[in-house]
Amino acid sequence: MAERSELWSSVREALRGSRQDFTEVPARRAVLFRVERRHLRLESDTMVSLVRLSATGMFQTLIGMASWLALIRILSGFGNAALAGCTIAIRLVIFALLPSFGLANAGATMAGQNLGAGKPERAEQAVWTAGLYNMIFRICRNHIRSLRRTNYRCVC
Repeated sequence: MAERSELWSSVREALRGSRQDFTEVPARRAVLFRVERRHLRLESDTMVSLVRLSATGMFQTLIGMASWLALIRILSGFGNAALAGCTIAIRLVIFALLPSFGLANAGATMAGQNLGAGKPERAEQAVWTAGLYNMIFRICRNHIRSLRRTNYRCVC
């Protein structure tokens, strides 16, 4: 019970600090603008539109996460050593994939901005540049794979 009250007091204090950060935005010792309660309102049409737009992406992410959870559940029957090995492998995979996803998203964003600005040659250059950096990272990813060892022992 004590941990629960400590948790909620920490959350409450964090929200107080966040509220102050968002309601008073300082600029050169003066408040640039204030966000007050009357400015905050729910726009249900916009929220429904965003959920409808992102539903397929959310479903795709849900399937990916559920498959990892199912894998962990299956491996938990094989003992702590198998579970620890799978956890390390998942972390290595995520560590190797996140920069690739970030570079791909950055390239797509730059391409979209340049296409919107009517500059297709810059859009193409942005995609090729992001692809080049992604390829370089893919080559360097082999060094990440070499970090794994075969003689790990799990202390459980």
